[in-house]
Amino acid sequence: MTETGLLRPGHYLFDPEGRLCHAAVFPDGAPGTDTTTVAGEHTAFDLSASLSSPSLLPDLHTLVQAVAQETDAQPRSVHLTDDLVATAYPVMWQQGKLVAVVVSPAAVSQPYYHPALAVLNISRSIHAGHTMTAIFETVAREAIKFLPFDRLSITLFRPDTNEVEIYALHDDGTSSVQAGSVVPGDNTVTAWVVRHGQPVVTPDIRQETRFMTYQDWTAQGYRSTLCHPLIVGGNVIGTLNFTSRTVNAYSDDTLRLVAPLAEQVAIAISNAQMQQRLRQESAACAASSKWPIRSSTISVWKVI
Repeated sequence: MTETGLLRPGHYLFDPEGRLCHAAVFPDGAPGTDTTTVAGEHTAFDLSASLSSPSLLPDLHTLVQAVAQETDAQPRSVHLTDDLVATAYPVMWQQGKLVAVVVSPAAVSQPYYHPALAVLNISRSIHAGHTMTAIFETVAREAIKFLPFDRLSITLFRPDTNEVEIYALHDDGTSSVQAGSVVPGDNTVTAWVVRHGQPVVTPDIRQETRFMTYQDWTAQGYRSTLCHPLIVGGNVIGTLNFTSRTVNAYSDDTLRLVAPLAEQVAIAISNAQMQQRLRQESAACAASSKWPIRSSTISVWKVI
């Protein structure tokens, strides 16, 4: 951020009054993030650079307030200088509306920032109360814009039975398993990631002998994969998996793009599991109170 209060290229979150909440600034104007936090927080958007609140230019301040008051999710842009463009999007966070602002060089095309836009779109789907199926479809639609994959899946590990559940799957129909399938967890990449809490990037799965999972994937023509942990309440519950039929489709740098997507997926799964527990508890309460109510009714009729 310069002395004049202009924002550097990066991602920002403002409240409706134009106060800075979170930010991630590209060092030297290049893509990337650093690791400090604003007010000790780390958000699901991975916007984590520490900045003082800028004095917004009038045009940008007006834009932020206008986007905060709108009900649709259409982006709006304004030129900060001849070289910088700010694009604003409304986003819901913790039941309140914020405004996400992407500042980019005017000459850079918008696809350059697809990872940030993908996270925002997925977040909107979650906070709109969409089903897990619809959220996963949003993840697949957004991720393909900046990550190559022929198969995308969510797998959950069941430590009590040492099994892996295929929670969601998006592919061309050639997989040997389908969503909802449960397979043994022995020597699977999902079990390894859950137990170690670390992502796995495999440039060529034909050269990796640790995981039985890869034997099936090799037979189906897959050649490289990225498996990222899904963390809920501090616990690793499963993995978000990208698989490609191309060797070396993923690298360690790709992890920076996948991390915020995995956070959003974990939030969605946590919400879905909570809703399921609430439904089960509600049904159990209804079942336990049903018979006493009828008994009371019968007793009243007898008295009459």
